[in-house]
Amino acid sequence: MSFSEAFKGAQVELGLCNGSKEKLFTLGRIARALAAEALGAVSMVPYGYRALQLYRTLPDQSSSAGSSTLNAAITKDVRYGPQPRNVMDIYVPGTAAETCQDSASSADGSLAPSNGPAGVPAGAPVALFCHGGVWATGEKWHYSPLATRLAQSGIVACVVSYTLYPQASAQDMVAELSQALTWTLNNIHQHGGDPDQVAALGHSAGAHMWAMVLLERARAARRASRQPRHTGTTLLAGAAGSNRQADYRMPAKFFGMAGVYDIAEHLQYEAGRGVRYLSTMERALGGEGQFPRQSPSVILSRAAGVSAREASPSRALMPGQAEALGARVAEERGSAGGGIAVAPSAATLPAAKGGCDGLQLHASLPAAAEDLDFSLEDARQLPPCRLYSSRVDITVPWMQSCLMEQSLQACKVPVQHRMYEQPCVSHASFVTDWQPLSADKLGMSEPTSSGLGSGTAQFARPMQTDTSSGSMQGLPAFAQHIVEDIKGQSP
Repeated sequence: MSFSEAFKGAQVELGLCNGSKEKLFTLGRIARALAAEALGAVSMVPYGYRALQLYRTLPDQSSSAGSSTLNAAITKDVRYGPQPRNVMDIYVPGTAAETCQDSASSADGSLAPSNGPAGVPAGAPVALFCHGGVWATGEKWHYSPLATRLAQSGIVACVVSYTLYPQASAQDMVAELSQALTWTLNNIHQHGGDPDQVAALGHSAGAHMWAMVLLERARAARRASRQPRHTGTTLLAGAAGSNRQADYRMPAKFFGMAGVYDIAEHLQYEAGRGVRYLSTMERALGGEGQFPRQSPSVILSRAAGVSAREASPSRALMPGQAEALGARVAEERGSAGGGIAVAPSAATLPAAKGGCDGLQLHASLPAAAEDLDFSLEDARQLPPCRLYSSRVDITVPWMQSCLMEQSLQACKVPVQHRMYEQPCVSHASFVTDWQPLSADKLGMSEPTSSGLGSGTAQFARPMQTDTSSGSMQGLPAFAQHIVEDIKGQSP
């Protein structure tokens, strides 16, 4: 949460109050919410210190230090676009760091040869990571443990930064992230990565933005297919009669961790928790009038020609239910002391036995909703998707991933949803519970991939982590599965 923006939102909410009594009640609720967020921020200080120290000590990929004792190296602030924050950090495995030649890369995303220069190893799988932060916070170094551990597992990990709200809208961020994808597809071979194995990996708001990037590219692919010739890009008319190049190439896979996919539903949930005006989501996405166009699950459901309420009226999430759920979470957190790390009891969130199949959550679109300009033909361009959620996530409930899963299924897009029940898997866990291997634990054989089998909305039961060998050592179940999924080692 951006505290400066939260205070602005608090002023707006207080201005909407009628009478001093309501204002006093609202002020108390806001104070409790801000205190909980502040406590959560303080609790993250030890993690932040370790992440910053790791970020500072990793050797540069082009230096003679190679991959150091951590079997990973980094190239910082690689520019992919014109804005000040249009840079990414690229973490490479030790083998790539030792053999890649230092070669110049194109900052404007122009097309480059798909085969790397002499000395560059056969391409490694790539994770192109977009962080969350309510569209308003987040720095690249925050995610150095995650990226380092991915590199230690043989994955080239790119951590993208982008312009944040209020300097940019969510639509601007989506456009910048698309530029990052273009740069990566064109240039990642120079860092030992395989452009044909790029996985778009996002957390929270980052997962939302990735989904929007893919939808926009799917639209562009449909337009390009109607042109006589195309080679991965097409010229679209730009502002003031200018032309701009639209890239419609897709990553090989999309992985969304605890993502927000239906903005209107999540706004109701935030209202119930008492953080609607403290959150920057509504402002960053342009207000309620823009929500249908900014909600990937809504766009996909509309393309499939169904609304979940029409498909299954008895199982739909009724109006106000998301807000009531948020209120229950807020009440339970308050009774537990208000700490942000407090997880709800098993009764807080709806039962999830059997995954998403037992509960249809998608609310129908209003009759006046504008044409979202996305078709089933467009959806066929989307890559296979993996969604990850937690049963006890009180920041972005697991239902958001269910909405996306059901919408993708309706459009016949390959999707698997891994839902975790363990009480220790919070919203932040997906990006903070990645402990890099120390030097004495590196260089050992990797354990056999466990996988989850076929099907969707599978529950990830607690699994044993190998504490004696392998790049999976000490990783929680969800992190093991993400590594396996990126490397194509699970079904």
